[in-house]
Amino acid sequence: MKRNAFQFILVVFLTLVVSSSAQTPVAQATPTGTTIVVNSTSDSGPGSLREAIENALPGDSITFDPSAFPPTNPDTIALDSQLPALLQGNLVIDASDAGVVIDGSRITTPEAYGLSIFSNNNVIHGLQIMDFSQAGIGLNGGAQYNTIGGDRDIGEGPLGQGNLISGDGTFGIGLWSNGTSFNTIQGNFIGTDVSGTTVHGSFSGGIFSDGADYNLFVDNLIGGYMDNGVSLNGVSDGYNT
Repeated sequence: MKRNAFQFILVVFLTLVVSSSAQTPVAQATPTGTTIVVNSTSDSGPGSLREAIENALPGDSITFDPSAFPPTNPDTIALDSQLPALLQGNLVIDASDAGVVIDGSRITTPEAYGLSIFSNNNVIHGLQIMDFSQAGIGLNGGAQYNTIGGDRDIGEGPLGQGNLISGDGTFGIGLWSNGTSFNTIQGNFIGTDVSGTTVHGSFSGGIFSDGADYNLFVDNLIGGYMDNGVSLNGVSDGYNT
């Protein structure tokens, strides 16, 4: 009887394990990344930045055709509405070898971001993000391991991998909510022109963090703001460097 009882328990245990394993989601393979080239200054349509973001999958890279966006003579993408938020993650937007200005001055809806990031492991290089009513770049909702900027000596663009973020209505770069962590903000000019000598600032602050922690701010030039250059505002804003 004891042996039969043990065998019964063992069979039930193995049945539960197999059943549980069958219901466990299986990790999907990361798609092979492709390069999407932006070659149009239009707000939307074929070759536009908007269409590239809409179509991009995790692992993809968005680059800019230097013949359409010359590094020595940057061209402007004038937006009529905010670009799609980066939700897919693992996306590179690289304008370090081009001259790309993203202009939000025509957007009439309030609180428009230049780029809004809600996902992980994105890289933003070499953009000039100008005149949005909200932050030039916002990291929200637990976005982690994103890199905004980089080495200004890498690339043919005006600031290399660094971004220019100026003229925005609230903050240059904003980081919001608990869990928005382990992001790197590096090598950007915030609140100035590309020379770093003329102010083109916004109403409030350069880098604003509210509840975000474990983030790194390094080698950024910040100027022209009426409030703080860098503000760590939340109670849980810990371990930022």
